Amino acid sequence: SVRSSIFFFNDTATTEIYTLSLHDALPICFFLIFFKEKTLPLFERIFRLFPGTIGPTLNSLMEKFLSGLEIMRSKKLLIGVLGLSIIVWLTEGTMYYLTGRALGLDLTISQNMVTLAVINVMIMIPSSPGFVGVFEASGIWILGVFGILQHFAKSYVVLLHAAQFIPITLDRK
Repeated sequence: SVRSSIFFFNDTATTEIYTLSLHDALPICFFLIFFKEKTLPLFERIFRLFPGTIGPTLNSLMEKFLSGLEIMRSKKLLIGVLGLSIIVWLTEGTMYYLTGRALGLDLTISQNMVTLAVINVMIMIPSSPGFVGVFEASGIWILGVFGILQHFAKSYVVLLHAAQFIPITLDRK
C-alpha cells in the first residue's frame, strides 16, 4: 500500500499506528492550537452536556491541554523540545531494541518504537505506583499485535520494566 511504502514498514499494524499518530493526531493538535479561540468555546458547549462537575472538569482539562500545546507557536522552543524529545525517544528506543535482541526477539526498529510509544501512552493512565500492570499489559498486547508469543512478550516486558524502574528506584540518595 501507499502508506507502507511511505513509512517503510513491513507490517500493517505498525503502519496503521504510525499513520494515526502522524497523519491524524498531529494535524489535529496544530488545528487546536492555531484556532484555540474558536475551538475552546465549541468544547465548552459540548462539555456542558455532561452532568454535574464532569463538564467543568473536562473543560478545565481541555484548557490545560491547549495551554501545554502553546509551545508549538514558537519555532525556537518547538525545535528545542523536538530535538530533546528525539534524543530521549531514540535512547529509550535503543534500550527496547537491545533488550529484544538480547532475548532473541526478531522485532524491527519500527516495531520497537511503536512498542515504546504504546507503553508510554498507556502509562499516562493513572494506575499503581511504578505503572506495575499497565506497563506489562500494554507491552504484551502490542507485542501480540506483532505476532510475538505471549510468554516471550511477558519476559521482554518484565525485563524492560525492571531495567527502567530498578535503577531509578535504587538511586535515591
